[in-house]
Amino acid sequence: MTAQQCQTAENLFHSALDLPPGDRANWLAEACPNDPGLLNAVLRMIEADADAAPAPGDEIRLAVRSAVKQWMAK
Repeated sequence: MTAQQCQTAENLFHSALDLPPGDRANWLAEACPNDPGLLNAVLRMIEADADAAPAPGDEIRLAVRSAVKQWMAK
């Protein structure tokens, strides 16, 4: 992967994590319809993230992310 592709994958990964788990695969398929390699890379990243043990502070990070999303939606 090029540096640009890595950045795109990271951006898609973080955006996908903001979605409910059941919506992620369809959203990603729409976000990169012509790049199955990118789609698979991001899906693997999501899978690895789900398998990882929660890090200290994850609950706080998720709560802050949720609060910011709610605030921005106003």
